[in-house]
Amino acid sequence: MVAALAPWAVVAAVYAQAPTGDGIYTSIDYPGAIATVGRGINPDGTIAGWYVSADHKVHGYTLENRVYTTINVPGAIATTTDGGPNPQGDVVGNYTDSQHKTHGYLLRGGVFTMFDFPGAFGTNVTTARYINARGDVVGFYNDASHGFLLSGGAFTSIDFPGASVTVAGGINSENEIVGYYVIAGKTHGFVLSGGAFTTIDVPSALGTVTWGINAPGTVVGGYGDSKGISQAYSLRHGEFKTLVVPGSLSGAAFGKAISSDKAISSDNTPTLMA
Repeated sequence: MVAALAPWAVVAAVYAQAPTGDGIYTSIDYPGAIATVGRGINPDGTIAGWYVSADHKVHGYTLENRVYTTINVPGAIATTTDGGPNPQGDVVGNYTDSQHKTHGYLLRGGVFTMFDFPGAFGTNVTTARYINARGDVVGFYNDASHGFLLSGGAFTSIDFPGASVTVAGGINSENEIVGYYVIAGKTHGFVLSGGAFTTIDVPSALGTVTWGINAPGTVVGGYGDSKGISQAYSLRHGEFKTLVVPGSLSGAAFGKAISSDKAISSDNTPTLMA
């Protein structure tokens, strides 16, 4: 893994309306939290993520019409909400059990369904990253060794040919999947469409990850620049654009999810762009 990228080392949320990077940034901070992370967004602007409370416990949340709803898996020592809500209101995320192992969950109609990729092992046994309008879920398992698609109750493993690591990070309504892979220590983003992988590399970047894709095919993600600083980017019609979050520390940011005309990132300073 490229140290400059650190895809999971995020402590704040950024929301953006305009996936090209133009727009107004607004901070997202769960009241009283010491850290807030944004992970998912739908076309209506409802946001999903997680926060760290003053007692240093991790909780999931959704944010709709400026109202936060906390999500905690019963019996878990930590809960994150990482994908959605989709149009049906479903969200996916992850929880840590008493053995400090991570598993995926689906929250639908107030009911939690826990899941693991069959035979998965490791500390991060199964990690759910996103859910689309059809209810298909993507993520990774075996400590990020392999990506997966969960569709119609059936799991399919996702592995970029020759890669030591494959992570599926997002899926759109057209069932196009994005993520990243590692070959020979170098991290690259990808789009998986119609069974074919397309590699995404931000020019001159130390490494690239891709986390979100909307129906028109605009993607968002992060890259490590020449100074080793993590930056957020969008890719639309073949054009890369760095998403600069005003006031962010050292410019560090990651594009995490994108809907029809809104994007959400996580970075070192909580900000919302609308």
